Amino acid sequence: MRQTLDRTVIGHDQSPPRGLLNKARSLQKFELVRLAPSEDLAAYIEHFWLVLWDLRGAGPYTQENLPHPTQHLVVDPVGGTGIFGLQRAKFTYTLKDAGAVIGTKFRPGLFRGFLGRSMDTITDKAVPIGEVFDVSDATLDQRFAALADPAGMADEVETLLRRRMPAPDARALEVSAQVALIAETRDLCSVSALARRSGVSARTLQRQFESYVGVGPKWVIDRYRMIEAVEALNRNEELSLTALAHALGYFDQAHFSKAFLALTGKTPSHYRRQAAPAGP
Repeated sequence: MRQTLDRTVIGHDQSPPRGLLNKARSLQKFELVRLAPSEDLAAYIEHFWLVLWDLRGAGPYTQENLPHPTQHLVVDPVGGTGIFGLQRAKFTYTLKDAGAVIGTKFRPGLFRGFLGRSMDTITDKAVPIGEVFDVSDATLDQRFAALADPAGMADEVETLLRRRMPAPDARALEVSAQVALIAETRDLCSVSALARRSGVSARTLQRQFESYVGVGPKWVIDRYRMIEAVEALNRNEELSLTALAHALGYFDQAHFSKAFLALTGKTPSHYRRQAAPAGP
């Protein structure tokens, strides 16, 4: 990681962004900068993400990605500012002209303390920032537009969070660790396996995940399998689709292809061809 703008920038080579569809082509259309949070908020925030683009004269570009199982606080004066709950569908955003968007990606399970209620109440929804923090969306939009350096919005957001710091919640940390285990363990493909690893029942996992993450553990497992599939296809690995399906815990290629198509709108073979790096 390197230092810039008084914050540590998380390099793509050290920690590649995961879940971007058609990653090679996408990163030719916009710049994605990820900034580390301040030390006192690192338990709550995974990183800030800043998307910058200038497509004037080049036409619009529609970017798609598979959302991770968490929540985001987003400042986007054009597309819509707000607190975005976990989104189960593919995320789509059309970039045009020139612009900037900054978001705060919370660690799974850790936004519940700020929201003050079960996370499944905002799954697939966006709520005004003023419902949780003492500032309006319009005020944040104005502050963002006035910044000479858009990365400075991270300081504004951290100030908001510090004014509403939740009490420590051991359960939130436990659930966050369980989500991290799913993300990091490619062969953890069932709720029963997670229950054995965690030492709690499947029913308890279901209840805790719905409350702290916004969905059940099976959804989280399936989403990380899809993200891993997308990353393998983005890398154009010399791996048969049957082998990839089995590596991700699917019964066969047909089940894998059906799930991939339902989420991305493309079959794995079609996506692999389309995701090949393209010229500018």
